[in-house]
Amino acid sequence: MQNLLGRGVLVVAVLVVACASSPGYGGPPPDGGGARCNPGTLPAITTEVLIGGGSDGAHRIAFPTFVGQAPGDNDTFYVLEKGGRVQIVRGGAVVGTLLDITDTLPIPDGQSENGLLGLAFHPDFASNGRYFVRYTTTSNDIIDEYHAIGYTTETGVMWPRNIYTQPTIEPNHNGGMLAFWPESGGGPYYLYATVGDGGGACDSHGTDGNGQNLDDPHGKLHRFDVDGSAPFGVATNPFASTPGRETIWAYGLRNPWRFAFDRGTGDIYIGDVGQEQWEEVDFQPASSAGGENYGWRLLEGFCSSANSGSGCTSDICTRSGITCDSDMCISSDQIRAAGLVPPVFVYSHNSDPIISGSPQVIIGGYVYRGTAISGLQGWYLFCDGYSGGCGALQVSGGGTSAVAHSLPCLSGRLRTFTSFGQDNAGEPYVVGYTTDAILAGPNDGIVLRIIGG
Repeated sequence: MQNLLGRGVLVVAVLVVACASSPGYGGPPPDGGGARCNPGTLPAITTEVLIGGGSDGAHRIAFPTFVGQAPGDNDTFYVLEKGGRVQIVRGGAVVGTLLDITDTLPIPDGQSENGLLGLAFHPDFASNGRYFVRYTTTSNDIIDEYHAIGYTTETGVMWPRNIYTQPTIEPNHNGGMLAFWPESGGGPYYLYATVGDGGGACDSHGTDGNGQNLDDPHGKLHRFDVDGSAPFGVATNPFASTPGRETIWAYGLRNPWRFAFDRGTGDIYIGDVGQEQWEEVDFQPASSAGGENYGWRLLEGFCSSANSGSGCTSDICTRSGITCDSDMCISSDQIRAAGLVPPVFVYSHNSDPIISGSPQVIIGGYVYRGTAISGLQGWYLFCDGYSGGCGALQVSGGGTSAVAHSLPCLSGRLRTFTSFGQDNAGEPYVVGYTTDAILAGPNDGIVLRIIGG
């Protein structure tokens, strides 16, 4: 057992394993997948190509940001391209385009954070053809509803219909994930969406940043009733009675690029990208009524965002009743006493035992609930978009503790991670580029299926 933070705030078992190294990135391994490894108590895993790595149109994916499936169709995948296309993939090739909004988005590259970022199909997509996209232009953060060609709009919904629009403050920290999940107890499905803090270093917007400002939509996890009318708030949302706050479900987030529901429990896992010191996984149990404050920008991980590594101005250590240690960090109990929710797991930008290299950008994945990889049940997968390191996390105690393992061989042909995906059977995928983001071109996008080794 190793206490990563050294402060009694989490008990985290760390197992860094040795296995065959991934191949050089000058070309694919002979089997087109990744090096195989068996990380200790976890099952052996590897990857195989779903789409990408080719220069012809049928096998090329340009700057992919997400992959998923529509309810009821297990043979078709939809891959988002940052430039504005939702490509239809079947049998390892692009067979069509569901959506093309390239005329409204900036020309993509491997580093920019604008573009087409998220996709979610309505749970009744098979009968109503409704789907939702999240994208960021040079001026606005937007969620729009579309209808697939061949479906009618008998409900009277315009095509497209805008669900959410807010001016872009800075060109980064956009969040971007969309996902449907039913109300606790089997109620109606609602659309969840993450919005980043507005960008720029340290969320320098107002006294404590947008993340702490409930009158600003940035730095939040939102919950929309898309079967209702504008502003699409949910009556059971924690701030539903306050105009302008109707859709807020949780707050205090920096750049929650990817979040996921555990299909087995309904718990939410949020991968929130950090500032200078810590990447974190935030957790919300399925029993929650919403309203959690995850601390940014008062906190980065378990430490004040004003510590010497980040240079932010808000300081949790100056708050009444808070006593920080010499590193300007506090315990999970102190965080809760301050009315905040501590992360369930963090990893450092410097010499971390779980994520190798020089990690900087967490890419949150999914809790494995498939059937193809025996022994991976209940493990949350995540990677770092900068270093390429990956890990698996198992949460217990309602989010009070977690066990983490390194997965050094998950990447396969990937050099830069942009997202995870999941098919209808609960099997996971990783999305990204075969080269560094700064060098990535339209031929370097790839989507890999994670399989047993």
